[in-house]
Amino acid sequence: VCSCSAQKVLSYASRLSGPLLERIDIHFKMPELKPSQFAKSTPKQTHKILARVEHARSFMVTRWGRDHDNAEANLEEILESSLITDSKRETLMEDLERLQVSSRSTLRLLRVARTLADMDQTINLEPQHIKEAAGYRP
Repeated sequence: VCSCSAQKVLSYASRLSGPLLERIDIHFKMPELKPSQFAKSTPKQTHKILARVEHARSFMVTRWGRDHDNAEANLEEILESSLITDSKRETLMEDLERLQVSSRSTLRLLRVARTLADMDQTINLEPQHIKEAAGYRP
């Protein structure tokens, strides 16, 4: 457990470079729980979470038509498997620019968005998937 001041943590975090942070697909801040809060919290049921992940994985394999992971997909595969037409592609790229996503991060963000769409069991990559995935960026 880190007992550093908030200023020290910020100082350390500022030393991490943008290119390094961009190589991490999902950034998620967790609030600190005090022991009393942790004891009162009700954990989500693991079997429900596992079932949701298994359904998403099954949907993904069916969508790809083979055992293929979103993490392995290139840009064209993501766009084709998400039924992104040329006109939608242009709009999608404009949205990514508006979100100020670097070229390096574009594919990573789309892979996460594709996974979120699989969790929703939808073939189309929707704006809400892009927006949610962008929320997990640094």
